[in-house]
Amino acid sequence: MVTNRSVLAIAIPMTLAYLTTPMLGLVDTAVVGQFGDAALLGGLAAGALIFDVVFTTFNFLRSGTTGLVAQAFGRGDVVEEQAAFWRAFAVALVSGLAIAVLAPLFAIAGVWFMDAAPGVNAAMDEYIRIRMLGAPFSLINYAILGYVLGRGEGGLGLVLQLLL
Repeated sequence: MVTNRSVLAIAIPMTLAYLTTPMLGLVDTAVVGQFGDAALLGGLAAGALIFDVVFTTFNFLRSGTTGLVAQAFGRGDVVEEQAAFWRAFAVALVSGLAIAVLAPLFAIAGVWFMDAAPGVNAAMDEYIRIRMLGAPFSLINYAILGYVLGRGEGGLGLVLQLLL
């Protein structure tokens, strides 16, 4: 039976978990800000925007996996739960590797779209190329989080996000 309490038991930890994403940008900004170069900060901000646009495209890995796992979990079908997870994992891995390989193209497109000052463009290009190398892991995290949420384990999802 679904109650307000059971919904909140998932929603509150996951709302807090989603707040961990902007923390990464804050940490990057704090670290780069120590260099005292405005072009580096501008490149980081512009690169983070490109990164967020690319990765937001893959939110279906989290939400789709959540729905499929929740249906299987509700039926008590452990095999389908695991199959839904592994399908999402495979899509995340292949897509993440493709993004990592295509990182130079994303960097070129980012520089073209942003059309910033040369120093900002150089910093953005480097930031995108480096950060996109983690794409497979970021997308696999989406699949894992979708699986955990589908099983109604919002607290575990929060712990995983905080750990990452």
